[in-house]
Amino acid sequence: MATHPSFLARTNDADSPATKLAECDESLSLIAADVEQLTTDLERIRAGASPLARWLAERDEELERRKAELADERAIVAELEVRAAVDDPEPVAGHVLYAPFAEKYRLVASDEPCPKPGEVCDLDGRSFVVTRVGRSPFPADRRPCAFLRVRTVAA
Repeated sequence: MATHPSFLARTNDADSPATKLAECDESLSLIAADVEQLTTDLERIRAGASPLARWLAERDEELERRKAELADERAIVAELEVRAAVDDPEPVAGHVLYAPFAEKYRLVASDEPCPKPGEVCDLDGRSFVVTRVGRSPFPADRRPCAFLRVRTVAA
């Protein structure tokens, strides 16, 4: 039986099935090596993440503990403020006004009784409304402070 020359040319060609199979095997070996390296890297990362996860959990526990301590301290401060207001040995005369002006805020002392929220006050020819009453901004000053805003008149 005679072989056809074109068949011989094809079998000796670089694109023969055996050559393709060898190339695929080589590519598969390279991919397998990459997968093995990535698996090793992933295991190393997971091993390092475990201590980090424990550290984060400890920080979360500490944060929650400190939040609880802060809440307890705030409750104590609130209770002390209430006691201080109730146990005040003598009433304080006068008050302080905290009023906004165009150039700056002004603190004005008064011997009058402190106005209540919603009341209107006149100061230096301007009209203000008391928004709230709080503590004086001066250290150790037991007088109340009326915080004012400019009164706007509806048209």
